[in-house]
Amino acid sequence: MQPIPVPRTLDARSRLLFWESDYVLAAMGGLVAGLLVSGLTAGIVGAFLFAWGWKKARGGGSTSRAVALAYWHLPADFFIRVPQSARRHFIG
Repeated sequence: MQPIPVPRTLDARSRLLFWESDYVLAAMGGLVAGLLVSGLTAGIVGAFLFAWGWKKARGGGSTSRAVALAYWHLPADFFIRVPQSARRHFIG
């Protein structure tokens, strides 16, 4: 009987086969976008570009770095429930 690998920490990222789940979601988004635009070749290229872009956004860290980049570069009304950066305490 083979031993089953158990994550040692609660922070272990979920995986789908060999890849982390957030890379798979980014690649699937690129694949769907490419298929909607023109075809399979554009879908594969889009999947590669979306996964590569997500890797650059994460910057070798966790997904919180990508969320921080989105917070500073997207319009202010995109993050409605996020408090302003000048507020120190969040009540509610």
